[in-house]
Amino acid sequence: PLTRTKAGMRLVIRRIHEFAEDDENVLVFLEENHIEPGQEITVEEVLDFNQTVKVLVLGREVSLGFAVARYVYGEPLPQTPE
Repeated sequence: PLTRTKAGMRLVIRRIHEFAEDDENVLVFLEENHIEPGQEITVEEVLDFNQTVKVLVLGREVSLGFAVARYVYGEPLPQTPE
């Protein structure tokens, strides 16, 4: 899940856990922010102390609380050389 990622990681979202389907507001939020299977994202920061994950999706920053981020699963993409 996104809660176990680190800043700078690039991922492709592979699935949204079925528990997220219990809350329509969560599904709408994820869809509106293009957090859906097949979408590439970059993890900007993971803040354990306030339980948030900030990701970059299609050039836009999106903040997720751990309560939602734990339902989003991704596969790491190869890191690009700097």
